[in-house]
Amino acid sequence: MHLQYRIQDKTIMSNPKSMKEGHGLPEYIAYANIRSGIRPFLRADRYAVAVVLPTGSDAVAYQQAARFIVGSRRFEGNKVVDFSKEKPNLAMDLAIEAMRHPKTILLFANPEEVPDLIRMAVDLIVELKPPTTELMKGVFRWRDKASLTDQQAELLLLLDDDVKRAIARPGRNIGRMLSQLVMRPRDRLPQPPPVKPANDDFEYRLETMPGYGEAQEWGQQLAIDLADWEAGRIPWSDVDTGLLLSGPSGVGKTIYAKALATTCGVELVVASAARWQSKGHLGDMQRAMFKSFDDAKKKTPVILFIDEVDSFTDRDREQSHNASYVRQVINSFLECLDGAASREGVVVIGACNNPNVMDAAILRPGRLDHHIRLGYPDSEARTGILRMHLRGDLPDADFTRFAEDSVGLTGADIARLVRLARRVARRHRRTVTIEDILGSLPGKIALSQELRRTVAIHELGHAVVAVATGTRKLWGVSIESRASVDVERQILGGAVMEQDEWANRGKGFYLDQIAILLGGMAAEHVFLGQHADGVASDLDGATRLAIIIDRHLGMNGVLHSWPRGIDEGLIDSVRRLDSPLLRRIEPVLQEQLARATTIVESHRRSVERLWLELIDRGYLTGQEIADGLLREDTIDLPTPKTRRRKIRQRLHG
Repeated sequence: MHLQYRIQDKTIMSNPKSMKEGHGLPEYIAYANIRSGIRPFLRADRYAVAVVLPTGSDAVAYQQAARFIVGSRRFEGNKVVDFSKEKPNLAMDLAIEAMRHPKTILLFANPEEVPDLIRMAVDLIVELKPPTTELMKGVFRWRDKASLTDQQAELLLLLDDDVKRAIARPGRNIGRMLSQLVMRPRDRLPQPPPVKPANDDFEYRLETMPGYGEAQEWGQQLAIDLADWEAGRIPWSDVDTGLLLSGPSGVGKTIYAKALATTCGVELVVASAARWQSKGHLGDMQRAMFKSFDDAKKKTPVILFIDEVDSFTDRDREQSHNASYVRQVINSFLECLDGAASREGVVVIGACNNPNVMDAAILRPGRLDHHIRLGYPDSEARTGILRMHLRGDLPDADFTRFAEDSVGLTGADIARLVRLARRVARRHRRTVTIEDILGSLPGKIALSQELRRTVAIHELGHAVVAVATGTRKLWGVSIESRASVDVERQILGGAVMEQDEWANRGKGFYLDQIAILLGGMAAEHVFLGQHADGVASDLDGATRLAIIIDRHLGMNGVLHSWPRGIDEGLIDSVRRLDSPLLRRIEPVLQEQLARATTIVESHRRSVERLWLELIDRGYLTGQEIADGLLREDTIDLPTPKTRRRKIRQRLHG
């Protein structure tokens, strides 16, 4: 269970109004970076914001840019205070004076320098990340209506601010500017720092790859089986030869295939359903597909990695004029997987984002019959991924803050973060530091107490209903204190539970799961009077379970079942084709919401006390939550009969 809030992609600047004369490229960059960080307040009439500058940035440029953003004029009271340039007592007095104006920006060199009084007084604390190539390209699009390549933007980022001001004048031809830059004497060009060269021999191996869990265990067993098969100790039929990896973009499906091949000591052949389709007509695509499998068979033992296998959608659901094409393509793919002439020695790894749309025949035994879902890495895995990409740098560094501030980042995000940190280090001609790593994290905004209270109430709602029903083991509940400005997917809180795989899964079991899913909404209704949009994923899950009860398991008075499992397109199909089903499942959802609401209401005092502790600490274990429920609360399902019995027991000792 988790509550999600979406933060949209940032924009550089909303309209091309010219800055003051005398501002150079560093000021434009600072202007764009500050705007991206304080975006939630750009349309506000009043605000006071504390801005933590990127490591190694030009404080003068950021001060000038901040003054322009808040509209400070020469003879007007100062609305921008740079705490790194003033004595602490004087800076505090200046800040208090500045915050009397409608708009104020306070600048700090690092987050530890922000005084407690300022933290309480400002509306937002944001930590800016170092300028990126995308930001540099955006500045030139806005200022000069010109396009930069990634290489040009990278080169400009490496220049010191004085050189930026001198050569990157508004309206100047970019090609001429960069050609003259390259022609400068070599001792004037930005020189690389004296750092050790990257290890070009670095290998990804499953043994050292964090965050893969079940996939890592499966791969290591495969390595043993392949060695036994080559030695003649086991037949090929004993080798697990098909795996489907699914998960969101960036979680490391492609890197997993590379690491698996290295660990197994075999070659890797890479293919893609999209590349097969790009070859042209049906015959061209089929030839490309057959060629990939033939190439793999020539190199046995081998791993054939096929990306985007969710392109092979369900043949039975395809109703367009392309239905015949889709059917023939999937039939050809199934023929390759089965191997009319045998594919002995070829292990096929398929990867996709959305396995639910795939044709079910692909997942049958002998094909991609083992399915592992890769999720976003937890804090321990994120730290391990960071150390892996650092390749021996910072071996003794404390990455506790990185683990806390990197929630929502994928393995690909962390790899990019390390590249950015190394670039910052090169720009300043030194080795990479922990400050470079932290400074390269997406900008952070402190969550308001009101939002954290809502998240805490929501997650405790899930937890309390789980404890009351007893169908899931509760491990803990956590909430975040800050969110990333640039990470679209935000998990601000979560209740971690474990389900008993051997539980008796009758109708009551599924109703309990629906009640748990709706527990967050119920808690928001009880304590806040309404629910926020973060309940969308919970409602979706509860609706799917209600449909499974009705149309798949025959537990709601209807016995004719849909022949296939529940997929991502199910809800739309139901709305179009089965309105009676919607009328049947709505009472189920309403009843379980009412049931969850009753459970939460019966534990009102406990939840009020627990949410204060959760907000203060950020995490509570499942045992702490169970122990924290008041004795006079009803741990079992709080029916009126149960409540009357409890009251009689108290009255009569």
